[in-house]
Amino acid sequence: MIHRRSFSFPWGPLTLGILLLLAPLGGLPAMGVAFLPSDHQGYMIYKGPNGAQSYRIYVSSKGVRIDAQGAVDIYRPDLGVVWRLNGGDKTYQELRYQDHPGYFSLDGVPGTTGESYLGEELVGDVRCSKFLVSRTVGGIRENLVKWVSSKTGLLVKVADRYNRWSMEIRDIKEGPLPEGLFQLPKGYVKAEG
Repeated sequence: MIHRRSFSFPWGPLTLGILLLLAPLGGLPAMGVAFLPSDHQGYMIYKGPNGAQSYRIYVSSKGVRIDAQGAVDIYRPDLGVVWRLNGGDKTYQELRYQDHPGYFSLDGVPGTTGESYLGEELVGDVRCSKFLVSRTVGGIRENLVKWVSSKTGLLVKVADRYNRWSMEIRDIKEGPLPEGLFQLPKGYVKAEG
């Protein structure tokens, strides 16, 4: 079974909810459906205890990019890194991908140890298959719920099991993305420390 899609973004109140972003977008194993990866972009809405925030998200076979106000995270599982860019001073931090895999990607939720089909549900106006996902990242086990579009196979939403936080991609547009979105920009220097 082929099924790939997901995303991530760990900052401030997003740290807990964002470790899933680059995670694969779960499959539809209960239905025997296979999807091929599809580059896409949209707006990621994070909702948590401190309110809601909106980010731009780009998901590709190269990785995931999340743009926030003045900051960008680029997840590159193929290189084993996450680059956290600070646009203000043109510096970046380099983190190990395995420690910060995110929640959304074309390859599924990293660290997944189990997945159970929970049924069908609407997220906005998108019909989705809903799954309970168990995963372990950095020795920490967590249970998540994910919603995958029944039509496109794209991961639409991820939340913790108790709905304390959620990340939803809205206004999804499928299509090729510029490769430069997933590269370290010229002129940026590695931050010390």
